[in-house]
Amino acid sequence: SISPNSGFDDTIFSIYAYNWQDLNLPLSYSFYQYDSIRKTSYLIRQQSSLTYTITSLYPGNPLNRNRTSVIVYIYDTLDCSTKYSIDVLVSNRYIYSSVETFDNAITSISFAKTQRNVDIALATTNLLLQNSINNECTKDNVD
Repeated sequence: SISPNSGFDDTIFSIYAYNWQDLNLPLSYSFYQYDSIRKTSYLIRQQSSLTYTITSLYPGNPLNRNRTSVIVYIYDTLDCSTKYSIDVLVSNRYIYSSVETFDNAITSISFAKTQRNVDIALATTNLLLQNSINNECTKDNVD
């Protein structure tokens, strides 16, 4: 489980993996956050006997309502594992204006040394601008 189930990039989340059972004790646990934009996982806590961790999380995918996943791997003494996924909504605490975001994005593109870095910078720019525009539209609709 995770608490709270939504928050910001500066929120402290408590992630628990209680009540797992196996014949081959003791169990150990590792915790990751999955980044659906970059299609990669980030280690939160390496494999240990602790059944919980406390951490902040990166913002989720703005194109998926800021949803991200925390992945818990549960290992037995034979090193067999089970993967458990928990979805959580994590938003940016601070949203920059479109002009600031665009300026920062152009700066990051100009420093990119390879085509792959340019592609990553452009994809990030697109997501940042989309997120900024969506948030501004939401603010306008609320007022």
